[in-house]
Amino acid sequence: METEAAGAASATKATGFASADVVKATGLAEADANQARGLAEAAVIEAQGKATAEAMRVKAESFKQYNEAAVIELIVRVLPEIAGKISEPLSRMERMVIINSGNGTGGGASKLTGDVTQIISQLPAVLESLTGVKFEKLLEQVPALKKAMAKDGSNTGK
Repeated sequence: METEAAGAASATKATGFASADVVKATGLAEADANQARGLAEAAVIEAQGKATAEAMRVKAESFKQYNEAAVIELIVRVLPEIAGKISEPLSRMERMVIINSGNGTGGGASKLTGDVTQIISQLPAVLESLTGVKFEKLLEQVPALKKAMAKDGSNTGK
C-alpha cells in the first residue's frame, strides 16, 4: 500500500512537472511570437519611413533638375489653379451683403479683395508644405526670374 501510494504520488508529481513544463513552453512560445510580431511591425514602419524619405528625396531631386521653362510652366499653371480654387466659393454666391462698420482703413468690397489677396499671398507657404520645396528657392533656380528679382530689388533701394 505504501508502495502504491508512493507510486501514485510520484505519478502525480510527474504529471504536475509535465503540466508546468507545458505551461512554461507555451508562455515562452507566446512571448517569442509577440516579440517576432513586434519586430516585424517595427521593420514595416522602418521600411515605410525609408520609402517616404526616398520618395521625398527623389521629388526634391526632380525639382532641382527642372529646367527654366519647366519651372516657369509649373508656376504659371499651378498658382492660378490654386488661386481659382481659393476664390471659387465666392463665384458660386448669388448675392453678397457687405456691412462696413467704419473701423479701420478700407471696408466693404476692398476689405473682401484684401482678404482674398492675403490668402493668395500665403500660397508659397502652402506650396512648400505640400511639396517640401521652398517657393523662393524654386524661383532662384530660374535664371531669368533671379535676374528680374535682383533687378527689382536694386530699383527699390534707389
